Amino acid sequence: MLRKTLTASLLAAAALAPAAAGQFPGHIRFVKTGEKELTFVLASHSEVRLGDVGDLRLKLAVARRILGSLTESTPMYIDVSVPERPVVGSLDPQVEG
Repeated sequence: MLRKTLTASLLAAAALAPAAAGQFPGHIRFVKTGEKELTFVLASHSEVRLGDVGDLRLKLAVARRILGSLTESTPMYIDVSVPERPVVGSLDPQVEG
């Protein structure tokens, strides 16, 4: 258990390195980690879902580009766990219809 926690913490720290260097838009409030989950939660309450740490540089680059092009002010998620097919959606639980 300690090994998993330590590994998740190290992965979170590694993912935050570009943000600490000012290379990531938006203020990261905290990082959620799990066995195959790495998610940035931004000050805007939006989430950047990275999935596992594979292709982390590519995922961060895709997320940066998407964040730079968004104009929405409502909380949303940006899922770049498959960087070739990013998904952007609302965190609003209401279903439109």
